[in-house]
Amino acid sequence: MRESGRPRHLEVLRTDQHFGPDEWPHGALVRGETAEHWGERSCGIACLRSVVHFHTGVAPDLYELLCRGLARGAFGDRGWIHASLADLSRSYGLAGASVGMDGLPALYDQIDQGLPVIVSCSLGFPDDGRRGGHLVLATGRSASPRGDVVHVMDPSRRGRVEDTVPATRLAASWTGRAIVFRKGDGSDHRLLHVRPGPRRTAVRPGREA
Repeated sequence: MRESGRPRHLEVLRTDQHFGPDEWPHGALVRGETAEHWGERSCGIACLRSVVHFHTGVAPDLYELLCRGLARGAFGDRGWIHASLADLSRSYGLAGASVGMDGLPALYDQIDQGLPVIVSCSLGFPDDGRRGGHLVLATGRSASPRGDVVHVMDPSRRGRVEDTVPATRLAASWTGRAIVFRKGDGSDHRLLHVRPGPRRTAVRPGREA
């Protein structure tokens, strides 16, 4: 984290949601589906992997996260269930909570505390009215001549080449839902100090081009 008054950007490990050859057991099927299928639907666990690494220094195996998440019922008809991802983080020494936020100031407050946040937005951050369908990790914010930008760890293919998004576009495609994390058993009172917002708790998996 940089000093107050300067751009704030957390150093977060990037996790790609698409499984590489060494990340998926040869010939394995999960619920009858291949690595390619689940790679289009693993944004939530990719973000969680980066969060766990940020707080503990250990990056869980992405395939392990997928299997554990599915075993816990964290993936449903509408995609990854936010509260279940938060619960899954307990297995890795974290406490998480699915919350609603009253806009970007609440998100910035978490980042300014040095805490990356998983947010529910749309793939590619469109400003055409679409909201949700994809999860990214908000890691920082800074100013630019064209306005504020948000730093993100986007596990999609877009994130391989871009790690910022104009704040206006993030806000336009964000549902207002987020998952916040702390290291520990959940006794940290800051988990309770996020103002309530929209009740949506799952993200529909979006297909990538």
